[in-house]
Amino acid sequence: MKTKRLFTALLCFTAFALITNAKTIYVSYNGSNTNDGTSWAKAILTPDTARVRATAGDNIWVLGDADGLNGYNIYTFKSSTPGDDKQAFQTGDLNWFGGFKGNETALSQRQLADNDGNGIIEPWEFVYPTKISFDLSNNALAFTTGATVKRVIDGFTFYPGTYALTTTFGDSKLFTINFNAVLKNSIIKDGSYTVTESTGNSTLRPFMWMRGQMDYCLMENNTISVSVLAAKTQYALLFDMDFHRGATYITPAVTNCVFRNNTGILDGSAIPTITTMETRGIFIYVNGSNGTLANTYPTVFVNNLLYNNDIKFAGNATLTSISGGIVGTSWGNGGAVGTPSATTVMNNVFAKNKITNIKTPGVYFAVSAGTIVPNIVNNIFYSNAKYIGTTLQDATLQNNIDGGNMSLANAFNNYTTDKALWWGTTTADNIAAGNGTFLAADAKFVSSTNVVGVSDLVEIPKANWSLQTGSPFIAKGTAATYNTAVASAYATYSKDFSGRSYAEPRAVGAFEAGTVSVVTPPTAINSPIIRNINFVVPVAGGLKLTEDGNVQVISMVGQLVISSKVEEGQVLNLKKGIYLVRLQSTKGILVQKVIL
Repeated sequence: MKTKRLFTALLCFTAFALITNAKTIYVSYNGSNTNDGTSWAKAILTPDTARVRATAGDNIWVLGDADGLNGYNIYTFKSSTPGDDKQAFQTGDLNWFGGFKGNETALSQRQLADNDGNGIIEPWEFVYPTKISFDLSNNALAFTTGATVKRVIDGFTFYPGTYALTTTFGDSKLFTINFNAVLKNSIIKDGSYTVTESTGNSTLRPFMWMRGQMDYCLMENNTISVSVLAAKTQYALLFDMDFHRGATYITPAVTNCVFRNNTGILDGSAIPTITTMETRGIFIYVNGSNGTLANTYPTVFVNNLLYNNDIKFAGNATLTSISGGIVGTSWGNGGAVGTPSATTVMNNVFAKNKITNIKTPGVYFAVSAGTIVPNIVNNIFYSNAKYIGTTLQDATLQNNIDGGNMSLANAFNNYTTDKALWWGTTTADNIAAGNGTFLAADAKFVSSTNVVGVSDLVEIPKANWSLQTGSPFIAKGTAATYNTAVASAYATYSKDFSGRSYAEPRAVGAFEAGTVSVVTPPTAINSPIIRNINFVVPVAGGLKLTEDGNVQVISMVGQLVISSKVEEGQVLNLKKGIYLVRLQSTKGILVQKVIL
């Protein structure tokens, strides 16, 4: 077995001259920094060395975990400069790719598998994932992109780790996807990030500032907590999408992504009497275009799935007024009242989410007077729940589209379980024209989770949110005839997650229709590794082995917890957590993920 390799990257950003012939630089934990990086056999050891040697537009290929020990070989980036707005990993004006076994000559050769067992092979499920963790201190941040033209970060799994930050800086974003950057086929998971204000009235984007694009990505099992000192505090706990102010930038967009099992905590304990707060979206904020500025470009949030997320206000009071819920979108000053913009929230599923101690609706699309309003089209709001303390207030979240200044043409073909879409009122169900309700049982999702919030780590990842035959939402997309902005969005984002176009039997708001794999299944892996065989059984206090052999138990952050010879029936004493167990037995190398 290879020894554990943790590499620390101390990055110093430099400017690169543009060249016409981009080269590929190879990085491997089996490499050496004395190599030239021109092939896998001559790979460089550390990503920071590869970055320093690269020129603008170059491609850096980083070896994945090719030992079969998921979470074992990890590249660790460490902050080197103290102070706000410094970061451990700057991608520079380069393209970064991960997910390699180490014998590929083309990106299409990277192998994928149904790692979470939900029946869908998603583009981020690499057989050999490239793991990146962060060792942060001095109020430094994790990850920032920088590019003069469109650049891609594709095929990585980021572990933010546990990190607490106290800030006087306006934007304490842990991750920044900047102008012209595309985060693609990647995962951000298992982070615990706490931000404490040292002064009030801050404008924070705590976890991610999305100014570029994110496509086919997964964000799961992250906890973001913000301790606030004033009513006007922050934009969104998970991420804030920002509009652009120039034609040289790519359109800011989040498409085909899954956000599941995340926890957002707005902690008002320091101001226990507060009942009103301005956030514009507790969890996600989709910022509208601003008509008063020249050359502004809108944001797009399309074909995404948000489920089993837990959003709460912690403190001695309940928020009775808040400008935003699970998702918020607003403003874009300068247009006539009711004027449509190209900012579009379309074909998303908001399912089994939970909000606590927030009395205003959970999915809130606010429109202020004199604004250019967003398009809210083809979305499904499915069995979300709202609590005050431990008391269930509504079996489903009231899904509020504040229609006081919004043209009806901009919010249509949306569906919600049980409760109607509120339209300019919070006193009664008031269905907006062109939208509808349905019973949860009638949606016919395939393998949808039965829990709300983050109470079941085993069941949640296996929900695939496809639609069974006979679902009322199959082939029910609305034609792009409402306004030119919606028509443009339909033309640009013409396919759902499964690759079905609007003209085919696709699904309104559903992640995919039927049991379609989004990619071709990978070819057989030529190795003795056998996955998905249950050879350990969770028992009180640990794991019970059902095979003889030599075992290694690895935590999900790469720590080798146990390495020993074991016999059938032996119990390994372990604390609660998520582990990868590797057993060398007579059957071969057995690998199993276990949750205790």
